[in-house]
Amino acid sequence: MKFSHSLQFNAVPDWIDYYVAYDQLKKLIFQIEKEKVEALNNASDPEKQIDDDSHGQDKFLLQLDLQLEKVFNFYTLREAELYDRLDQLDSTLRECLPNQNLYHDTNNEHTKQNTPLEVLDSTIDLSHTKDTVKELNRKASFESRMSTHSNDPHHVNFVEQLVDLRGQLISLYVSLSELDSYVELNRMAFEKILKKHDKVLDGNLRSQYLKKMVLDSRPFMPQTIDALRAQIERVEHIYADAFCNGHVSLAVRQMKTHLRDQVIYDRNTVWKDMVSQERKTLDAHVKENKPEKSYKIPFTQQTIPAERFHSLLCFLFSVVVFAILLNVNTFAALIIVPIVQQVGQHLPVPHANLLVMGAGLACSAGMGLPVSGYPNMSAVMMEDPTGKPYLKTKDFLIVGVPVSIVVTLLIFTLGYGIMTGIGY
Repeated sequence: MKFSHSLQFNAVPDWIDYYVAYDQLKKLIFQIEKEKVEALNNASDPEKQIDDDSHGQDKFLLQLDLQLEKVFNFYTLREAELYDRLDQLDSTLRECLPNQNLYHDTNNEHTKQNTPLEVLDSTIDLSHTKDTVKELNRKASFESRMSTHSNDPHHVNFVEQLVDLRGQLISLYVSLSELDSYVELNRMAFEKILKKHDKVLDGNLRSQYLKKMVLDSRPFMPQTIDALRAQIERVEHIYADAFCNGHVSLAVRQMKTHLRDQVIYDRNTVWKDMVSQERKTLDAHVKENKPEKSYKIPFTQQTIPAERFHSLLCFLFSVVVFAILLNVNTFAALIIVPIVQQVGQHLPVPHANLLVMGAGLACSAGMGLPVSGYPNMSAVMMEDPTGKPYLKTKDFLIVGVPVSIVVTLLIFTLGYGIMTGIGY
C-alpha cells in the first residue's frame, strides 16, 4: 500500500485536514523536477541553472515549513484541550468518589504528580513518581456500586453520573491515543516526503531538515511524546481505580476495546470516502438497469423486443432491394435481348445465339465471372458456315487461355495505373 493511502487510511477522519499534505508535496516535487529538466534543456548559462535549482528548493522548503507549522498549531491546541479535560474529569471523579483514593489523589504525598499543564510547560523534568495501586486497599467495583441500593433515587442519579463519567473517560482515552497516532503519522510523512525529494531531485534535505526542523519541533520532541504517553497511562490508572477495582490491565483491556471499535469505525468511514472519490475519478458509478424497449404486435397481445424488430426491418429491406435489383436486370435483359436478336439475324445461327447468351449474361447479377469468360466461350463455340469450329478445344487451351490471362492482367494493370494517376 502506498504511504499516501496508508496515511489516509490510518488518519482520524475529523482531523484529516490537519495532517501533512503528502500528496500535495509529492506533486510539487515532480513539478520542480519537470521545471529542472526543462531549464536544463533550454538554459545555456550554468549560473542561471543553479539559480533555478535553488528557487525550486526554496519553494519546497516553504511548503514544508507551512505543513510543519500546521501540525504544530493543531497539536498544541488539541494537547491543551485534552489535558484540560483530563484535569476536569479527574477532579469530578474525586468529588464523586471521595473514599476511592484515585490514582491521582492529591492528599497522598506518595502519589502526587504535576498537573497536565505543568507537564506541558516543563519538558525538562519528566520523572514523575508512579506508585502502583496497593492491592490491599481494594475499592468497590463499578458493577457492585450499580447493584447496591438500586431503589434509592440518589443512588440512581449517582450511577447515571458514573456512567457518564466513564464514557467521558473512555472518549478521552481514545482522543489521547489518536493524538499519539497523529504525531507518529506526521513524523513518518515528513520522513517519507524528504526521502522522496532527495531521491527525485538528488538533494540532501532529509538529514538536515528532519533533524534540525522536524524532530526539533515540539510535537515531535521525545519529551513531548513521553508526556503524552504519561497522560495516557494516567487515564488508565484513573479508570482502573474508579471502575475496575484497581486492576490496570483490566482497565486497559476495556478501553482498548473501545479504541479498537473507534478505529474500525474510522477506517470504514475512510474507505467509503476513498471508494467514493475513486468512483468519481474513474466514473465507475453503477447505472440502473433500464427495462428493454419493446413494441406491441397489432391485433395481438404479444410484444416483440426492439432489437429483434430492428433486425427484422433490416432483413425485409434487404429482400426488397434484392427484388428491385433482380427486376431491373430482368427488364434490362428483356429490352436488350430483342435488340441483339435483330442484330444477330444477319449472322449465322450459332453466332446469333452466342451474342444473345452474352447479352443475357451481361445483364445478370453475376456478370463479373461470366463476362470475363465470355471471350473464351466465344472462341470455342464459333463455327464457320460448314459447321467446322474455328478453334479446337485443345488448341484453345494451349494458345487461348494464356493469352486471355495476359490480357486480363494487362487490363487490371492499366486500370490500376489510371486510378493511381487520378489520385483515387
